[in-house]
Amino acid sequence: MSTAEIRRVAIVGAGSIGVAFAVVFARAGWPVRLFDPDASRRDAAPGEIAQRLNELVRFGLLDETAEAVVARVQIAASVEAAVADADLVQECAPERVDIKRALFAQFDADAPAVAIFASASSALTASSFVDDLPGRYRCLIAHPGNPPYLIPVIEIVPALFTAPEVTERTLQLFRDAGLQPVLVSKEIEGFVFNRLQGAVLRKAYCLVCDSVASAEDIDTVMRDGLGPRWSVIGPFETVDLNTRGGAA
Repeated sequence: MSTAEIRRVAIVGAGSIGVAFAVVFARAGWPVRLFDPDASRRDAAPGEIAQRLNELVRFGLLDETAEAVVARVQIAASVEAAVADADLVQECAPERVDIKRALFAQFDADAPAVAIFASASSALTASSFVDDLPGRYRCLIAHPGNPPYLIPVIEIVPALFTAPEVTERTLQLFRDAGLQPVLVSKEIEGFVFNRLQGAVLRKAYCLVCDSVASAEDIDTVMRDGLGPRWSVIGPFETVDLNTRGGAA
């Protein structure tokens, strides 16, 4: 469990990413309120959180009991109840502008004045759904790898109107939660994670369609070749080490 300052977190959306974020923040020792408009999702979420935590325990990736972590997650009955005293509101709703626009308007009306509003959007930029919000200065994207409790990189993508102080607080907050935030300095659809992933996938499709290699063999190249390398060093480090004297 993290020894950093304890924050109060509201998560709106109890799908796969919302449940995974609940694991991240509760594992950091922070109280979490989780809301979803679907009552069946609210009912299922505690069991799903416990299941994921038990898997972490099984592989020695949790330094306390699953029960202790689950106890930090409270299911809220409404958006208002979830965000009432939150330091961070993490939105994990479907990838639709109309839904996100309505939710962020609720956050702005009901959350504390100092709360940060972050969207887990995987492609939509913050300016596409909070451009006319009075509190837009405290809105940004926090796009995680999936699941974030195993893949710690999270992309922080402020809009032009996001206050620099909010961006800095967000970066520190996610560091304290045990993640590795990266700052995406410009709003672009898909951000960095999905653009890199998409480029590799497009090339993989082309190699199969052009009968260069089978899907199975391409997966082997990635899994047993590039994957192990990239789990230790990135593409810029790789090219630098592959060239005598460095890429420069």
